[in-house]
Amino acid sequence: MKVNFNIRYHTRWGEVLMITGSNKELGNFDEGKAIPLNYKNSVNGLWSLELETKESAFRYRYFVLDTGSGKKIYETGERLFLMVAYENASVIVNDYWRNAADPEYALMTSAFVNAILYRGLVRFTPG
Repeated sequence: MKVNFNIRYHTRWGEVLMITGSNKELGNFDEGKAIPLNYKNSVNGLWSLELETKESAFRYRYFVLDTGSGKKIYETGERLFLMVAYENASVIVNDYWRNAADPEYALMTSAFVNAILYRGLVRFTPG
């Protein structure tokens, strides 16, 4: 199966958009084996990658790698999931960067997840 990933993201000098995933071709979520996307258009920040894979269902995620410092910036939200019902298909995936600053993801920031909406185990002892 051939998958064409497309995502718009404006980077700074020295940053590269990377993709990793649950299949062998994307490194089995080992970020050291992640694949850099190709920078296609500086006007709209288009990055793309053509990938050949034998798996018809897998999870993946994008991150930005600063090649100078090694620092990584992750998009917000769960890992993305792709499932194709046809063998030997050719698929175009048009994604968008999920930014924590977007109101849609405000409740997924660490302030909410780790504090305000934290659902950790609370034990009460009768007293």
